[in-house]
Amino acid sequence: MNNRKKLFIKTGGNFNLAEREAKIIRKLTHEVEIISDFLPNILFYSIERDFIIMDYIEGNMLDECINSNLLSDEDKKLIINQMYLLLCSLNKANIIHRDIRPENFIVTRGSNNNVKIILIDFAFALLLKTDEFYEILLSPKNIKLLSKLGDNLNPKSLTWDDAYSFLMTLKRIDVSFKKKHPEMWKNINNMINKFAYTIPISTGSK
Repeated sequence: MNNRKKLFIKTGGNFNLAEREAKIIRKLTHEVEIISDFLPNILFYSIERDFIIMDYIEGNMLDECINSNLLSDEDKKLIINQMYLLLCSLNKANIIHRDIRPENFIVTRGSNNNVKIILIDFAFALLLKTDEFYEILLSPKNIKLLSKLGDNLNPKSLTWDDAYSFLMTLKRIDVSFKKKHPEMWKNINNMINKFAYTIPISTGSK
């Protein structure tokens, strides 16, 4: 019997972001423990070599589940509730993910076959109201890269608002989201603009 554990190794690329991603995920898990099941499990990270080792996540990307109609009504209900919990937890920790889109959620299934989502890719996340997790160097090339975060599910280019992006994603999961979950719709709408981040145009144009 093969008991070897399947792992995933991620490097920080040109921006040395592995340490940043690991620290943000661990901070979020520590401060809002209830959502640890919905985040990647970081096993180890190296500052010197800039890589993360985490548990491999078995499942499908949320966009694949949506496009291939793999989700039942019950699945959608569970995912919507989990995503709302995630959004509230991010806001509580003053963390803005900046790349909320269906491709950054993995849909897994537990032993009871119930769906569970995992939010991935915190490489460009920011901790608001502090300089602890810095912005990358705002060169023209990097600004072009940052403009792609959110995949057009953010309010506008170089402005990120996780509440807005979650709402757009929830509408993709269920086009009747507003009608079926009016209270949640209202609550998320009230969060919009409260935890947002914009790269100043004057900075980006230098």
